[in-house]
Amino acid sequence: MKMIIPIMFSCLAFLLTSSVGVQEQDRSGKGDGPSVVGSYFRGNRGRVNETLSLSADGSATFRGTGDGRVVIKEGDEHAPIGDTIGSWSIDLDIVRLAFPREAISTLSGKPLLNLCQVMAGGRLYLVEEAGFLSFCQAINAGDEPRNGKWGKFFLRESDWDIVGSINKAELPRVWQRYVLDKPISGTVLAESVAGGQSIDLGEVDGVFEGMNLFWRWQRSEVDIDHVPLVVNRVTTKTCDAEYKYGNESDFYPKTIPAGSVITSRVNYVRSVDEGPKERR
Repeated sequence: MKMIIPIMFSCLAFLLTSSVGVQEQDRSGKGDGPSVVGSYFRGNRGRVNETLSLSADGSATFRGTGDGRVVIKEGDEHAPIGDTIGSWSIDLDIVRLAFPREAISTLSGKPLLNLCQVMAGGRLYLVEEAGFLSFCQAINAGDEPRNGKWGKFFLRESDWDIVGSINKAELPRVWQRYVLDKPISGTVLAESVAGGQSIDLGEVDGVFEGMNLFWRWQRSEVDIDHVPLVVNRVTTKTCDAEYKYGNESDFYPKTIPAGSVITSRVNYVRSVDEGPKERR
């Protein structure tokens, strides 16, 4: 089985192969790259909201709001608090964070340590080192560039008002293969031997192992849902994708019928008259 390029994601390793080298900046944000001084937000509509502020004096503030309070780990105790004050520095394209204690994001469930700055579509993102594949998947699904402040990745405040698209040439070169040139769609051929779904999309379409695809499930005449699948085998023109929801919930069908539409992009639509349906 092919392996995705070592997704132990070290930003430093692939930034050296990026088409544009970024020199080290000082804490004021000066240098050849964009200034990272400012506030960044990520969240999911009130349940978990997180803000990271980087000041020119080198101080960093991590704030959780709503149910997404910052958790500080000290020994075996987890104490939720509002703000965590620490420091930051920048090395190449990596923002390195240092807090007095281990700050754990309630959104990602991981400590905030190193964030890669990504200028794409005129927007400045800070993406966790282990999150670059997820960022590429979000672009393919149409979740980024997002329309509004809500999203999985730290985005500089007000940059969500910038209208535009992300050109994969803006990303580090080694990650460009995981971003599609354009959305793709195919159909289910049959249930695969391994119990997944065999789909008429393959390497020639930009499909890769670990890629997220979506079943366009027509629940009713006016209600369409997009159910996730994960690709686990790819050939030149076909792929197999794992469909877990049929076993995890009585709400979803146990299998996906042959001929069903599979897409790379999430787009909830209720009907032509009602317009787009807000994602849940």
